Amino acid sequence: MMEKLMIDTGVTWVRDYKVTGFRFDIMGFHPLDSMKKFQDAVKAVDSTVYVYGEGWNFGTVQDDARFVTARQANLGGTGSAASATASATRSAAAGRSTAARTTCRTRASSTAGSTRRTRSTPAVRPSARR
Repeated sequence: MMEKLMIDTGVTWVRDYKVTGFRFDIMGFHPLDSMKKFQDAVKAVDSTVYVYGEGWNFGTVQDDARFVTARQANLGGTGSAASATASATRSAAAGRSTAARTTCRTRASSTAGSTRRTRSTPAVRPSARR
């Protein structure tokens, strides 16, 4: 049920709101099959959509304990990024200065070990914000 909700929501965001990318925190807690279905569905609407996330291998699903996870070793086709890289990318996309990107990189590195809820952050084309 959650997989369907995630896929349907992603397709709606790409189709109706022109979202061009998705970043999943702790993507390793999602089944790899679900992430591939999500990627295929949103790319069917817009082939330029970028999907990436944190493919860490830890916790109750470590080493594919419950299902084949969307972790770095299993990805192939979906992207993977560390928190520091993602923060620097968001800062650059928002037009922040190099100093701001450095600050975000440092802050993300210091919180990389903290536990966060799984979420996705859509990237919206500037023309869709009007």
